[in-house]
Amino acid sequence: MKWHLALGLAILQAGTDAAQATPPDIIDLRDEIFGFSEQSIFLLRSTWDNLGIYSSEQREVFLVVVDRQSGAESLAPVYQVRRDEDQAREAPGPGTTWWMTRAVVRSDAVNPWQVLAEAQGVPYGAGGQGDSGPAPVEGSLAPGGEIHISLDTGWSWRGEGAVLVAGIGARLDGIAAALGEPQRIAPVTVRDLLAGQVFTDQDCDIAGGQVLDRAAGGPPSALVRIDCVEEEGGQLASLLIVLPEAWRVATSP
Repeated sequence: MKWHLALGLAILQAGTDAAQATPPDIIDLRDEIFGFSEQSIFLLRSTWDNLGIYSSEQREVFLVVVDRQSGAESLAPVYQVRRDEDQAREAPGPGTTWWMTRAVVRSDAVNPWQVLAEAQGVPYGAGGQGDSGPAPVEGSLAPGGEIHISLDTGWSWRGEGAVLVAGIGARLDGIAAALGEPQRIAPVTVRDLLAGQVFTDQDCDIAGGQVLDRAAGGPPSALVRIDCVEEEGGQLASLLIVLPEAWRVATSP
């Protein structure tokens, strides 16, 4: 992978104490379920950018609409906020910080609740509402290996794990294209950090699975969480992958 190639070159070229005193530029990503409809699953894909400095950060949230049949995704911005340490205010105590927060409403931002309503969707409810349940995932993400989800109800999914890993890079490409270019210390861009990544099973792990088993009263949909970590800098992509219906190999009795 080339997570920190451009940044590493920049630091070597700069060779200053200031550059060495700053953390590596990191952009983390994480998905959470927002809602579902008969045709789609709605995810919130959050990004956290440390901007290569200890005293600032930028966060942005995107709405991801996933087609339940094919697994295809579409991406739209929702909310962006930048925070900088307010050094003019005295900290109230050890280990605490005041922040200056600046929210940005992009012209192309969407309201996820409006999108969900227009799709006649349902907000996701964890726990007692029973919209989903844990699903044990077995198998391997290595080339030629299969992953398998099997439930006591009779529903089952099976497919090649490496296909899921191969799709992670495209998802990061999409985020890289959608994010703006915030001010940062190092001469490195969002695309340097996220775009063009090639992942293998050595970079990624299966972090769990779950099944939406009350989704609009239709057949359930299975999701697998895959975590891909860059060990040197600790950059993390923790993404939920909706398995396409073609992977479903058994139906409920």
